[in-house]
Amino acid sequence: MARRVYKNMKVYIGGYDFSSDHTEASLKVSVEPKEVKNLLSEAVPRLFGLHDFEFSQSGYREVDGFSAIDDRMFDELGVSDVIASVCMNGGAAGETAYFITGGRAQYQWGASIGDAISMNGAIVGQGLRAVRGKVFIPASQTLEGAETGYSDAIQLGAVSSTQKLYACAHWITEAVTGPGASLELTVQSCATSDFGSGVTDRMTLNEWYVGDALFGTPVDGEITDTWWRVKYDTGPGLHSANAVAIVGIQ
Repeated sequence: MARRVYKNMKVYIGGYDFSSDHTEASLKVSVEPKEVKNLLSEAVPRLFGLHDFEFSQSGYREVDGFSAIDDRMFDELGVSDVIASVCMNGGAAGETAYFITGGRAQYQWGASIGDAISMNGAIVGQGLRAVRGKVFIPASQTLEGAETGYSDAIQLGAVSSTQKLYACAHWITEAVTGPGASLELTVQSCATSDFGSGVTDRMTLNEWYVGDALFGTPVDGEITDTWWRVKYDTGPGLHSANAVAIVGIQ
């Protein structure tokens, strides 16, 4: 067990790395409690119902550019499928990360004279729960063009009959040489860490572009495999790319 000080925390929203624009990021997850007391109750009993979350963020406002945080957050107001991820310490492969897709409910900026302009915002749940997972492909890894490659294998565990498999990805940068600049990510599972046989494709993330993000359709359990990896395929027109891929089981 390790206690940590936040250093080099990564915040990805859509297909952009907004880490340097943030001074604070927090994720509140909750389950709605419902009282079911009756005439024989001695204390209040409760059932727990729907999951919900709120991702709150604050930092500095940056403007004038499609990839600036002011442009992104303002344009996202009222959008119901904003994808965001937070990695605790550097976003390295194997690191714990949280990822969400929800609605941009708030954006605010302001400052007093002589101060740096600050901003804050919030993304709230929109029918899907927040997910805790692991980074499989970090932004620091360069994906070369016209090749097939794999992340390291990580033992996430099995997916029970009451759980689902989740994954999201952020396409941060690219260098294009011609047509066919594509990037496809496939979540795979296996019973063994060497992925020698019995490899199964569980989810594919494709039909996207640089500056975009994808939240895959959750896959129902039961899946007995315990080892996982992400396969990537890059098109011939892509010289290189940097993306983030995160997988979780809830």
